[in-house]
Parts: sequence; C-alpha cells; structure tokens
Amino acid sequence: MANTWVVKGLGSNLKFLKNFTASTWVIDIIRDGYSPILEKPAKTFFNNHSSYNNDVDSVGKELKKRLSTGVMVDVDKSALAVCSPLGVVSIASCKLRLIMDLQYVNKRLRKVTGFEV
Repeated sequence: MANTWVVKGLGSNLKFLKNFTASTWVIDIIRDGYSPILEKPAKTFFNNHSSYNNDVDSVGKELKKRLSTGVMVDVDKSALAVCSPLGVVSIASCKLRLIMDLQYVNKRLRKVTGFEV
C-alpha cells in the first residue's frame, strides 16, 4: 500500500501525461491498469510429456524438493484453470531438469514489443 500514491498521482495527472508521452499504451495502462491476459483460457488439463515417465523416481524426488522449499505448492485440481504438462530433459552433468510446458498459456498472454533488455 505504500506505493498507492504513485498510481493515484499518475492517474490524477493524466492530462499532463498525455502531453508528455505519445504512447497510448502507457496512458491506457495508467488509466485502466495492466492485464497480461488477452483471453481467459478454457479449463484444460494436459498429460505430461513422455519424457516425464522415463525416470519417475527422479521426477518424484524433484517435485518433493520443490514442494518442501515452497517453489511449488500443492493445489486442488478444482482450483486450476490450466494444468500444463511437465517434461524432463537431461543436462550435461547427467542430471535431469524438470520443464513445464507453458505454450498453451503463453499463447493467451499479451505480447509487449519495443523494449530491449
């Protein structure tokens, strides 16, 4: 809540900002807020990639580790809109890397262009 004044301050100075910037995208975000979601995805549950089943023991250990450290949380299936598939890839050091396939979700997100990192 400490930064609430920033949003309110920007919103109350919208006329000034319109003269200051030609970006309608920026003005729209200040006025309406920002949502990265273009379309709400349909409730969808994907099966895991076949690579997930190749080493179930290692995958299980990795998932338990992530749950115990808070990187992942266990949720009830009814609370999900999308359950993205997991896959596994081998990396050079003979370790496995767990990969979440977010293609379905990413297709429904707003693409921001014009920024370089």
